[in-house]
Amino acid sequence: MITTANLEKYRNGDFLQFVNNVLELLPQTIANQLNLGNQRTALQTAAQNFNNAYLPYTGSDITPEIQALDAQRDNAVIGIKMMLEAWQYHFDPIIKNNAFALLDILNRFGERIYKLRYQLETATINSILAEWEEKHSDKISQLQLTAWVNELKTSNQNFNDKYVARTVQLSEVETGVLANARIISTEAYRTLKQHIEAHALLTPSTEYDQLIAKLSSLVNQYNLAVTKYTSTKESGGEDQNPESPQTPS
Repeated sequence: MITTANLEKYRNGDFLQFVNNVLELLPQTIANQLNLGNQRTALQTAAQNFNNAYLPYTGSDITPEIQALDAQRDNAVIGIKMMLEAWQYHFDPIIKNNAFALLDILNRFGERIYKLRYQLETATINSILAEWEEKHSDKISQLQLTAWVNELKTSNQNFNDKYVARTVQLSEVETGVLANARIISTEAYRTLKQHIEAHALLTPSTEYDQLIAKLSSLVNQYNLAVTKYTSTKESGGEDQNPESPQTPS
């Protein structure tokens, strides 16, 4: 039996890559030899239709700007944290304590804020800035961090503006097309899976066993990747492509 893929948990990009990997593991010539040609063709057609529906989501002209602004605010977060960590070693106890106070607030929101999902990072940075500016503006000034904080605030706001603009842009894409294309691709994959398992049961052979082993290995890799980015806040931005599992040899 082929390991069950948690397809409903795969991001759209991961889902598309998974289906493509399945097709790579089962070339058309081999599929024909194993009496799986029709099912393989159906999956390839469904995958192409899904890819066509998915392109508008990845091809937005605003996406590069969003990615650049995300990197800009990430650098600001990292820079501020490094500055505060350095001030912790200052010989003046007042400066040292001020650095500890600001760093404590920053660390309260996690060690790697810059790895949070896009909008979660936006909200987190806003919360940090609000607390700093409301209660610790004097400390920011004394530690010469005013320019850094302004940079973080501006880049975070610009990021959010662009993110909202892209959301509006994508809302203009025909609704339901992508979801429907994914449903059809999922059904095509499951049909192929059922046929592989049925043939392996009724006409056992080394070829079916090897194919089942390869597909199960592929599924395990994707399921593991999904577990990692759904069980932690450090899941990366929606447009950041996690390292795709490699096709087993």
